[in-house]
This record gives sequence, structure tokens and C-alpha cells, in this order.
Amino acid sequence: MKNFMDYDALQKFNNQSWRYRYYTTTTTTILGIETSCDDTSVAVVNSDRKILAEYRKAQWDIHKKFNGVVPKLASEAHIQVIDEAVEYALRQSNKSMEEIDAVAVTTGPGIALSLQVGVEKAVALAKQYNKPLISVNHLEGHCLTCRLSDPSIEFPFMTLLWAKVIDEEIDR
Repeated sequence: MKNFMDYDALQKFNNQSWRYRYYTTTTTTILGIETSCDDTSVAVVNSDRKILAEYRKAQWDIHKKFNGVVPKLASEAHIQVIDEAVEYALRQSNKSMEEIDAVAVTTGPGIALSLQVGVEKAVALAKQYNKPLISVNHLEGHCLTCRLSDPSIEFPFMTLLWAKVIDEEIDR
């Protein structure tokens, strides 16, 4: 598998000093990109736990005839809508990239070809606008969403994740 991560761009994330700068001042606004499988999702959220805008484009119509996700088709569908998704989320949130404090992107686990689309878009935006890039683990993101809607949940807490994986060979 080809390594598609741009570690120069992720280096900003490894330098933890930006967190102090952003999280100790005013409200932080994040542009989040998620392309780990077959849905393209982009959102603008802030540190007050408010979703300012969101965009989701499902791909089930593309994949249902194959009874599962086809990685190459998923990647191509992400490529077709990723720019529109980012533009829509920014427009709906009434924010410009200059007003975004950081860019977050799912970096795994997921389908490599799908992840690549989101990571490349996030890296490009982070570089173009000189924004910190936050690498998000897909499964950790699922675990932490409960805290977005219910701030009274404190660490440590327990989460159960369940995923149905179809391990059948599809005749074509």
C-alpha cells in the first residue's frame, strides 16, 4: 500500500504548541473532513460544541449493485464532490478559510483510496491557509461524539463500537 500521508503538513500537529494558542483564547472553529469509506462529509464546528454547518453525500446508489463498497468507485465519487462539500460547509457556516482555526481530517482506519481524497484536500487547505492540521482516528471520533452532544460525560468513560463486516466473495 502506498503511503499517501504528507508528514510535513502533519508536523504542525506534532508540535503541540498550537493547541495552547487556540484553546486558551476565544472560540475555536474547525473544518472537519471525513472520507474514510463511502460517504463524503464535511463540517464546520466550534469549541462551544456547535455544528455551524455540515455536508454529507452518500454513495449507496453507486455501490448497492455490488452488495458492498467498491474502493475505486468510492474514491472517484469523493473526488467529484470534495471541493463542493468544503465550499458548501464554509458558505453555510458563514465562515471563510481565514476564519477557520484548524483543519481536521480522518486519517484511518478506512479505505486507503477514500482516505487519500480527504487527506489530500485537508493538507492542501492547511498549507494554503497556514492552518494546523489535526489527524483524526475514525474510531476515536465515533467514541468521542457522545461528548459533543452531552458535555457532562467525563473521562474516563466506556464505549462499545460495533461494525458489521461482510466477508463474502461477490460473484461478478
